[in-house]
Amino acid sequence: MRWRCQRRDGRKKKSIRVNNWLNGSRLLINSIVYFIYSWAHELTSVTYCKRKLGIGKNAVVDWNNREYTYEKFVFDAWKATTIK
Repeated sequence: MRWRCQRRDGRKKKSIRVNNWLNGSRLLINSIVYFIYSWAHELTSVTYCKRKLGIGKNAVVDWNNREYTYEKFVFDAWKATTIK
């Protein structure tokens, strides 16, 4: 998936996986979204993720280790919508 600048003089494309917490992940974006949703509901055991999300053990361990990033992401999103 790529982001594309809409300005006429911009017209640059950039992967959404560069310079952020998606960096280095090979999971599909929809799998990442399902994992984050599951994480928010404390459903990220290896067994659950393998069975329900189709995500392998190594990816589950990797994404569970990104917990701080999720918390920062959620806080930053909340802050952006509440603080003007």
